[in-house]
Order: sequence, then C-alpha cells, then structure tokens
Amino acid sequence: MEPSSKSSGAVRTFTLKEANDLLPAIKRGLEKTLVLNERIKSLTNDMENLVSIWGKDVLEKGHMDNAYYFERVTQREEAYQEMMQKINEIQSNGCIVKDVETGLVDFYFSNKGELVFLCWRYGEQYVSHWHSIDEGFKSRREIRWTK
Repeated sequence: MEPSSKSSGAVRTFTLKEANDLLPAIKRGLEKTLVLNERIKSLTNDMENLVSIWGKDVLEKGHMDNAYYFERVTQREEAYQEMMQKINEIQSNGCIVKDVETGLVDFYFSNKGELVFLCWRYGEQYVSHWHSIDEGFKSRREIRWTK
C-alpha cells in the first residue's frame, strides 16, 4: 500500500502514482535541459580550442580572437543560467535532478516507513525502480511492492 503525499520538513514524499503523473512535465523540462547541457559542452569545447591554439594570448584585448572567445564565454554563462532555471523548475515539484547528462531524477518515497528514492531516467516510460537514500543509480532495484 502506498502512502499519500506529505511534506516532512523540506522533503516531499511521493506516491508512485504522483511521481509518474509528474513525468510529462519533467520530460519537457529535461528535454530543454539536455539541449542546453550539450550547448554548454560545445561552447566550452570552442573556448578550450581557442586557448589550445593561442594560449593565454587569446585573453588579451587586442588579440584577433578575443571578442570571439568572450562571446562564447557569455553564451555559455547564459546557457548555464537557463539550464539551472529549468532544473530549479523541475525540482520545485519536490523531486531531485541527480544527473543532467542522463536525465536522472529521484523522488522521495516512504517504503513501509523507510525513506528511499524512486528512481527514473529520461527515456524510461514510467518510474519502475528505487534505491536507498545512501545508494545511487547502480544499486537501483525494480519496484515490486505494487505488483
């Protein structure tokens, strides 16, 4: 039997149904987050390439690629801020974005009085796994208490 949603301090616990009901909104937010994360990596790569080619000279105001370099710095910061805003929007529901690369999201759940995480990864149809609070994705197990 699943407990109902409740707040205990700063932690919101979910029922399996509540977690699954949030997935459409979480998916939309994560899709944007994943794109922004790729943009950040691409801009970082551009910046690293410029430093690799020119060294620290590219940071000098008169350097031919200085403006291009700092344009990338600004674009990366803007993308990062937008990504963090999307993550905060997702987490405002009470879940936790654990990994932006894979779209890993955890939901607090009370399993017979023990606080655990329901564990979902972008691309999965629904929440079907869990793991203890002290463990991570590699130790997740299939949910069997509702079957």
